[in-house]
Amino acid sequence: MSYFRPSVDEMTDYKPSDRPKPGTSIIKLNSNENPYPPSPQAMEVLRN
Repeated sequence: MSYFRPSVDEMTDYKPSDRPKPGTSIIKLNSNENPYPPSPQAMEVLRN
């Protein structure tokens, strides 16, 4: 017995793509990743 609609039960799992090779200029954004470090202001707030 399922608690979901048939259309939800039939969905396939999300499969993330491969990571770009080191040294390439590709920025991967589809996995909600940020290629940049946090801002200095954010780091200061976290330290305090």
